[in-house]
Amino acid sequence: MQNKTVKKQLGYYDYDQKNTDQILQFMQHLHQVYIPNHTDENDNNNKLQRVILKTDYLGFERQKKVQCHVQDRRTPSKTLEGFVSALFDFHPEPEWLKIA
Repeated sequence: MQNKTVKKQLGYYDYDQKNTDQILQFMQHLHQVYIPNHTDENDNNNKLQRVILKTDYLGFERQKKVQCHVQDRRTPSKTLEGFVSALFDFHPEPEWLKIA
């Protein structure tokens, strides 16, 4: 049985996109709130469910940079393994909405 996909708008967060530490804090916050089975303990029995995080190219680049920054940590939650990066071009979408 497949679960229905849930799409959520994250809203506005006041973080500097150029500051890796602030992006790391933002992604850790998202990971704690939106990733099922998130735990800071090293528990192999409790597998993280993965969530697709769609961003534009700049956001994708920042996300990958942060994930490379934390790849040496010990638990899946601390290495932000719950996120699956995906590129999504938001810019043409408003144009399609105007036409339709």
